[in-house]
Amino acid sequence: MEPGEQKRLYDIACLDGIKSRLSDYAAIIRERTKSEVEIVDAALKRVATAGETLSGGSAGGLDVLSGGVAYNKVFETGEHIIITNPRKHRVCLSCRSYGRCLIAMEAYFPIILNNSVIGAVGIVNDSYANRDKIAEDTASLVHFLSIITRMIAEDAAASKQGSQNANKKI
Repeated sequence: MEPGEQKRLYDIACLDGIKSRLSDYAAIIRERTKSEVEIVDAALKRVATAGETLSGGSAGGLDVLSGGVAYNKVFETGEHIIITNPRKHRVCLSCRSYGRCLIAMEAYFPIILNNSVIGAVGIVNDSYANRDKIAEDTASLVHFLSIITRMIAEDAAASKQGSQNANKKI
């Protein structure tokens, strides 16, 4: 196994140990944003959701929001993306739903641990009224989600450290 592969496996496994906490974080984000929420790992596997549409049995699947197009950009750049008009945003050009998207707004935030994106939080909303409310204060959304994603990364690090310590004792 090459070093890059080993790192990628580490990144993918980082969120596995805190799945129940991720569901709590998703619920908190949903309550604050009034949006559908999903959290994905480095393999773009959905590990937690909150919201009526996303919680309908698809958690744990590979059918991520936007077909993964925006997530791939977040993993590539390590920067968040807020899309207030998915039908016209440049990130959405390669999405399979481009031009016929029913989403009013989307936002994607990286979960960064040790300078690596180990996962991401995605929020979507199909309400234009809610989109406008969020768009009025994107700084607040960015601040809130940067705190939550940092807390998720800290939980992932603590879980990973705990599991490494347990393995050493064996």
